[in-house]
Amino acid sequence: MSEEELKEAEQMYNLKLVNLELQSIKPNEPYGVKTNHPNGPKTHPFHWLSKAKSGDSEAMVELGIIYDRQ
Repeated sequence: MSEEELKEAEQMYNLKLVNLELQSIKPNEPYGVKTNHPNGPKTHPFHWLSKAKSGDSEAMVELGIIYDRQ
């Protein structure tokens, strides 16, 4: 989001953003979660998705558990 877009949002919602700092997301730390695994932590669906697609029953169960928690 650009600085101009932030100013427009402030005006649109009649709010003032204070102490806002924009930071880029590092490729190996999506959403602030450090991981060295290319598919993320085991609590994220992407970790299990390719295994489940290949027929891995454990991965299917894990995806079901993650889905049920939401």
